[in-house]
Amino acid sequence: MIASSNKHWLLFVLVLGLTACIRREPELAATGEAPAEQAAPATQRATGNYGKVPGEQVAAAGELAAFEPQGKTERVAVAVVDIEGQPFDTAIRAEIKEPSQQVWDVQVQAKTRTPVRKGDVLLATFHFRTEWSRNESGEGQTEFVFELARDPWTKSVSYPVRAGRAWKKIYVPFVAEESYEPGQAQIIFRLGYDPQIVEIGGVTVENFGTKLVLADLPVTRLTYPGMEPDAPWRAAAAARIEEHRKAKLDVRVEDSAGKPVSGAKVEAALKRHAFGFGTCVPAERLVGSQERFKDTVADLFNLATLENDLKWVALEGDWGSAFTLERARAGVAWLRERGIDVRGHVLVWPGWRNLPKSLKALEKEPRELRAKVKDHVHELATK
Repeated sequence: MIASSNKHWLLFVLVLGLTACIRREPELAATGEAPAEQAAPATQRATGNYGKVPGEQVAAAGELAAFEPQGKTERVAVAVVDIEGQPFDTAIRAEIKEPSQQVWDVQVQAKTRTPVRKGDVLLATFHFRTEWSRNESGEGQTEFVFELARDPWTKSVSYPVRAGRAWKKIYVPFVAEESYEPGQAQIIFRLGYDPQIVEIGGVTVENFGTKLVLADLPVTRLTYPGMEPDAPWRAAAAARIEEHRKAKLDVRVEDSAGKPVSGAKVEAALKRHAFGFGTCVPAERLVGSQERFKDTVADLFNLATLENDLKWVALEGDWGSAFTLERARAGVAWLRERGIDVRGHVLVWPGWRNLPKSLKALEKEPRELRAKVKDHVHELATK
């Protein structure tokens, strides 16, 4: 809206046009240096007692043999190997031989051995390095997860990690989402990636109960190459913004007789971006209690798609019972209530591994298969 000094108003629209894609998984710096540490985000003030009070080991420290491969184990070769020159003597060596569709298709996991109570403050510490990777950067990757060991697999933390050939020490502080008796929760390192060889050592998960708060604990800061304020790519990006996303705007202020108003004061305020700043979001987080996540989505984006909630595999129950159309619709409603446009998702993803397991039985029954596909498309589109 533009206002003139004689109270006449002129409405105009600013249109920004460009396409973009947001990568969900944050990148980590491709350096061999020790990871930067910062205070973990928290609403409670730090007690200053980190290092002064002992934590209880949730899993047996140093017993890497407790981590067993799960899922599509034929895609990986996992072994415990000796390590020299590090503060730990052994490490898990994982050679990923075949790529996976999902990072959780194959992983190593160990069950907890001590009780954990909802609200307990925990710290996972481990070292990670890459022996070989296809990536040009030479980085490999994994993801640390602490979750309920059964459906609906409620997660207290999911933390993606990348590193090059040098060992990198990783700190992951988190708060327990639920209470778990021994064996009811599990510690996971994801391995469902493209071919690579990685090593994981010095794994500990300490439970400090309520003796500490998150702000007490160190955390490995997620970074990416080029994150620096003076990174060279920023100047080139700014030049492209000037060229492609800006244009000259002439404003003419007239009085009721159509005559120009001399010295009129004009103010412009952007009400809404026409350019789509988009991302993918899990409906679980939108309808749950993760307020920081929701505030960030509403603050940074005006376009979104549900991450996995509308995939046929998920809705069919192959990934557990948590994925439902009701939850998906609630997630869409949350987005629309905040003026965030919603993009749909693939209705039928070609390839048997991308479709519900039950459809494989209809591989040689094209009529029945076609009917199933049509029914699914009709149901999802009408919802």
